[in-house]
Amino acid sequence: MQDSDDKLQAFRSGGLRELQGDRSGRFRLNIGLVELRALGWAVAIEGLVALALGWRLERWRFGWAAVGVTCVTHPITWRLFGVLMPLGFGWASVVVESGVVVAEAVMYRSVLGCSWRRCFLLSIVANGASYGVGVLMVRL
Repeated sequence: MQDSDDKLQAFRSGGLRELQGDRSGRFRLNIGLVELRALGWAVAIEGLVALALGWRLERWRFGWAAVGVTCVTHPITWRLFGVLMPLGFGWASVVVESGVVVAEAVMYRSVLGCSWRRCFLLSIVANGASYGVGVLMVRL
């Protein structure tokens, strides 16, 4: 149980707040690996969702677009969670994920050129899946 609480606390703080005063490269490397692992999961999940939601022969295009868009938004999302955690996990999640959904829909629109409806659908489903799996992983 304690390990799960430690993971949740690290996630809530973006992995930065507890170690902020420590300047050793070891801790910075560990924080980087945690974030890199989270990015890897997000890319895999959102890419697979985009492949599943891709229309007709454009599946691969949707999948690669999701990979690129996630790589752009994920580092920003990671930092914003750490900044907004004083609001509480729930509020930080709503604010950050809402912004991510809008930003990614705009990027999908510019990259894929499909309708706003499809772009928002893709963004909402992909981010919902990625966020849900991330929360489950932290809790387990």
